Amino acid sequence: MKKTITSLLVLAMLLSTLAACGETPAGTTDTGGSTTNDLAPAAEETVPEPEETELSDNLPEKDFGGADFSIWGDVAEYGYFYTTELTGEVIDDAVYNRNVTLAERFNVNFVYNLDEAGKWRDMNLLNNSVMAGAQAYDLATGVACYLSNAVVAGSLQNLNTKDYLDFSQPWWSAHINRELTVGDRLYIASGFYDMPTVARAHVVFYSTDLAEKYAVGNLYDIVREGTWTFDTMLGLAEQALVDLDGNGIYDENDQYGLTSQWDVLGIDYGASGHSFTSRDEGNITFTEYDEKLLAANDMLYKLLYNTDFYYSGYTKGQPHNYDNMTNIFADNRALFFQNGIVYASDDRLREMGTYGILPTPKFTEDQATYGTYTSCFASGIPADAPDLERSCILLEALNAESFKNVLPAYYDIALSQKFLNDKDSVEMLDIVFENTCCEFSYMFNGGWGADIALSVGLNENYASWYASKIKAYNKMLTKMIEKILALDY
Repeated sequence: MKKTITSLLVLAMLLSTLAACGETPAGTTDTGGSTTNDLAPAAEETVPEPEETELSDNLPEKDFGGADFSIWGDVAEYGYFYTTELTGEVIDDAVYNRNVTLAERFNVNFVYNLDEAGKWRDMNLLNNSVMAGAQAYDLATGVACYLSNAVVAGSLQNLNTKDYLDFSQPWWSAHINRELTVGDRLYIASGFYDMPTVARAHVVFYSTDLAEKYAVGNLYDIVREGTWTFDTMLGLAEQALVDLDGNGIYDENDQYGLTSQWDVLGIDYGASGHSFTSRDEGNITFTEYDEKLLAANDMLYKLLYNTDFYYSGYTKGQPHNYDNMTNIFADNRALFFQNGIVYASDDRLREMGTYGILPTPKFTEDQATYGTYTSCFASGIPADAPDLERSCILLEALNAESFKNVLPAYYDIALSQKFLNDKDSVEMLDIVFENTCCEFSYMFNGGWGADIALSVGLNENYASWYASKIKAYNKMLTKMIEKILALDY
């Protein structure tokens, strides 16, 4: 399949951002929310149409003799990004064709061992297999914050020392892989084979019916002006609260300004430009809070615990009710719904009529760019993989082929044309994916359980909470880094 270099690299912006979260990417000019890049209409008029060129993965021709290629995966509900049948659905068919293309090219038989219920997240199944030297799996994939536990256990290989893996290619996520690097080592890497990373990117959906009813103005213009902030969103949300049944109690039967969940809202601060960790010659430590973080914490704490217009998908430590959260928005009983872009494919949203989509708000108006947090997926090669060369070649090939075919199917067709309602939302989607990230303290959460990355908004006195935790957390972090750097492979 031929794609122009320009269009492929535009797609690569989704995750291969060269700048850190919240910073202005190289080659762009911060204009308060708009950017000067290949997506802008003016560029389309002035830049000559490039010649069509096939972007090669530079892999050798290999025949692996019909061998099974076994992929272990803790993929939650995202199994359709890995294995599926031809169904006539755009994404299913793109995934199926990717698998067939590579199976025929390298003469392998893909065998998927996928858990879609979250039962393997302690990594015991993978770790025990590797410890026993069973050589059961050629590749491991899954949610990075769980798969990183297999890194610490010594179950995966250092990808930075392996042939055939070229992390400078656009099918790898440059920023996320920098965050996954410990010293000079990279044991799990994120690319476009890990498509749930795209699907889990956080956005704000809004009900066009309620937006019109409450005369909130043109939200897209607010984004373009660079003034789409949490203060703006919450100010609009507050006016949409209605006790529909008149019983004086706000529950799943009423109307709200915003519905979401604590672990979407708080973690979004990681896309504001603030990093919870710092690096110095391979050493990684937790950073101190600043006044902006304290202000964000106070704002989100008030929202989560002291406002009626916010409806929680669930409260930390309490039973989950994702369905109520989604149903309320799909019933046009919430002005805003903040969650992953994957909800655009939910049948309930497809049946609700029209809705719009916006990027995550800025925490302050002087924030350089809109940032987008995603709970990313990654892949690695087990320490006892039966054929290292085969694993490396297929890992590179799966990412390259996914970039060329599965990503365009999801982004260009499924999201931009099928699931979204209007051209303005498609423009917003481009903004969403211009500055996507996931950071170290979330993906490697040994000992502290991602408490730092998820901390904003959960503690009434953040400074006191931080002071009580940071010494122990830094000690655990240092021990984890030392353990990883002591691995032999």
